[in-house]
Formats: sequence, structure tokens, C-alpha cells
Amino acid sequence: MRPESDFNFYSELPELSDLLGLLDQSAFQSAPNDWSVLVTDVENSTQAIEQGLYKEVNILGAPTIIAVSNACNGASFPFVFGGDGATCLIPNSKVQHVGSVLATLRNHALLQMSLKLCIGFVPVSTIREKGADIKVAKQSLPAGFKLAHFTGGSLALADKLVKKQIDIYGLPPQKSHQQIDLAGLECRWNDVPSANGQIMTLIVRPKKFNLNELKPLLDLLNRLMPLSNPVRTDNLPITWPPQHLGAELALKIENSWYRWWRKKCLLGWTWLLSKITASTVNDPNSTAGKHFRAVGINADHLKFDDCLRTVLDVNEGESKELEALLLQLYSEGKLNYGIHYSDRALMTCFVHSLEKHIHLIDGADGGYAYAAKRLI
Repeated sequence: MRPESDFNFYSELPELSDLLGLLDQSAFQSAPNDWSVLVTDVENSTQAIEQGLYKEVNILGAPTIIAVSNACNGASFPFVFGGDGATCLIPNSKVQHVGSVLATLRNHALLQMSLKLCIGFVPVSTIREKGADIKVAKQSLPAGFKLAHFTGGSLALADKLVKKQIDIYGLPPQKSHQQIDLAGLECRWNDVPSANGQIMTLIVRPKKFNLNELKPLLDLLNRLMPLSNPVRTDNLPITWPPQHLGAELALKIENSWYRWWRKKCLLGWTWLLSKITASTVNDPNSTAGKHFRAVGINADHLKFDDCLRTVLDVNEGESKELEALLLQLYSEGKLNYGIHYSDRALMTCFVHSLEKHIHLIDGADGGYAYAAKRLI
């Protein structure tokens, strides 16, 4: 394996100072030609959602990111969680190893969850040959992770190529004995209820990838923050048992007996933790109090991957204001958008430690997947 200096492109990128920094084109830099876009997507996700399995679909998107990170020795790389899948940008030198790891994940997910993961790699050089570009910016989160933003039309093209030309860009079916490391995958928070009235999952696609068309929307979102953040100290649920623990362990542990034993141990641990948390969370100097504050500000509830993707906790007046602005900008030919509403948000976590963690957010009952299908 080549040294992790392969990842210097991303580690050396300047960081956005705030949300409106997305409008500064100089913040985005072209990705190297010797990198590739990795696309993963849960096949037939609509059918699974209709069967009430969106959390299972949702949690299968997150392990892609975690498996790639662990396979690359924790190196920082650009990624976007999309609800029913994920997109990553990695050096070509890592593609073979990462592909072998993800083949194992795909086989395991099919066996344990009856869900099939579509996986493909598209070289950045191919994307440029086809007339698109891939530019990346990053935003530093307080707990150590970097939130990536993409523009240039590349991710939409890569997704299309993988789905339409799977024989060329897809990872072929294979028996893989490559060990998969999903350390850090945690799904121990129950669904986060809306505090303001409703959870809005929103996807906005500016015409011709012109981010300046989004300025009125970004101004409004900037005004609504941080109270529209769907994950805050006042609505994080201190409830037990963790309803999605089984899905986490199904992906992480193959042996059924050990999975049963591990679940029993974790149920005991999380019960004790819930009691300690409930009694100390209101103390801002306690471990629980500090962690609760850290979760919300280290969530990926607003990002840009050729589309603006955001999950918001809004009241009726705020949702009407947002919809009116979106309709106005749509009628002016500046963007397309899709919205899905639910009463709660889903959260899947990537936890290295109490000091380094990121929380991947989506709306419940379809979230980003349904918002994408409702794009107008």
C-alpha cells in the first residue's frame, strides 16, 4: 500500500468558514485526475421503504464510509452520506483494496439484511473526458471530521454511469474473504423527534450547478440556524432500549451466537448509560452534557453534492416560508427541488472516540430517497 500522502489533496484543502462560503467558487478545488468517485446505492430502496425498512436501508449507506475510512487507515477523504447510499472520493491506489472490502460488505448485507448494495467506481479522468468536472471544498467540524462539499456535475454523472453501465463501472459480483472493519459504526440513538413541528428533508438542485442561484435560500437557512438543526440538546432522546441496535450488529458481526451475546452486553451497557445520562445531562460540565452539545454541531444535516441536501426541524410558518421561496426560485428557472416531511430524524453515527465523531442525519420514512423522487 502506498503511503497516506496519497490523501494530501484533501488534507491540504482550505476550509469554509461558514455556510455562505459555498458561494465562493475559489473555495472549491479540482480533484486530482488519479482519483476515483465511489458510488454505493441500495437497490430497490423504494420497495424496502414501502415495507417499513428505511432504517435498514439508511444504515447500509453509512458503513460504506466507515469501511472505506478503516480500509484507508483513518485517512481523511471527501464523502457524502445520501440516505440510501453514499459517495466517496478516493485515490486510484486504494480502489482495488477498497473494492475488495466493499464486496465483503455487499455479500454480508445481502445475507443478513436481504438488501443488495450497488457499488461502482468512476475515474475522475473519465468524468472529465465526458465533459463534467469534480471540485471539492471542505468544512471542519469541531469533533475532528471534515464535511465535504462537491460541485461541477460530477457526482450526478458518476451515479448515472454506475447505474446505466454497471458492466463497465460496477464492482462485479465476487466471493470476497477480505476482512471488513466497521469499528466506529454505531446506531444507538433512537429516532430524534421534531421539536418544532416537522422534519423537512430537502434536496435542491441549482440549474447548471450555479451556486449563486442558491444565495436567497442560503440566507434564509442561515437565519433559521441553529434552531432548525434537527439534532439539538433539547430533543436528543434519552430512551432505552436502542431500537436500531440489531441493525448495527447485523452488519458488524457475522457469527449469530456472538452477535446475540454482544447484543445482550450492549443492552446492559446502554441501560446503565441511559440512567447516568438522564441524571447528569443537564450539567454542562458533565461528560453527558458535553457530548449532547457536541452531537448536534457535528451532524451532517446540511451539505452540497451538486445538490444542496439538508434535514431541518421547522415549524409550520418556517416550512411555508421555505416552500414559498423555493417555488419562487423554481418559477424563475433557477433550481429544482424535492421535499419530504416526517415527524422525526434518523441518526447513524461514526464514532472514533468521544473526541472524534460525526453523525449522519436523514429524515424518517423515506427522507432523502423520497425527496429525490419528488424533485420538480
